[in-house]
Amino acid sequence: MDASIAVAARGLARSFPGGFRLAVENLVLPAGGIYGFAGPNGSGKTTLLETLGLLAAPDAGEIEILGRKAAPGTIPREARLAIAFVMQKPYLFRGTVAGNVAYGLAARRVPAKARESRVRAAMEIMGLTPLAGADARLLSGGESQRVAIARALALEAPVLVLDEPEAHLDEEYRRRLEEEIAGLRGRTTVLFSTHDPSTAGRVCDRVFGLENGSIV
Repeated sequence: MDASIAVAARGLARSFPGGFRLAVENLVLPAGGIYGFAGPNGSGKTTLLETLGLLAAPDAGEIEILGRKAAPGTIPREARLAIAFVMQKPYLFRGTVAGNVAYGLAARRVPAKARESRVRAAMEIMGLTPLAGADARLLSGGESQRVAIARALALEAPVLVLDEPEAHLDEEYRRRLEEEIAGLRGRTTVLFSTHDPSTAGRVCDRVFGLENGSIV
């Protein structure tokens, strides 16, 4: 296993009704880097990140997460646990904001004391401390996005995947998120998508353009 490579994909392909096809022949992302995927709506950004993030299996090809191979139907648990994923449309669970931020840590059986500390830190980064006890189902779109991002940050996973993370954030929280992403360099591998190349250019070590399901 080569843990110096965070994410690698070879011969990756997914086909959809209507003719759209994701096709990535070779993609290698060294650990600790920040990588942006930019392109217009419909270019395949979400499809690619869902596939690299092991949320959806490819029709063909192989993915490696920190040296662990994940082919269709054979995804090691260790590879899944290495990834924290924030979807473009965040899903929140019933309960409080703090409970949602803690959800992944509880599922991973992180001890309560460490869990509380990490939840507090993640909520502080995303400005959620005043909303800790609020009902997560009553939040605005931007607040929900911040909760989903905080939940992923709290996991401190080796690979952080963010699909259009700034879509519902105002300027203050875009800046906070970009500062946090930049601060992860060297410790966490970050992949995120955007339709705005300038956003990726501000914090990324490398930006990949997508067009019609392929990296260009």
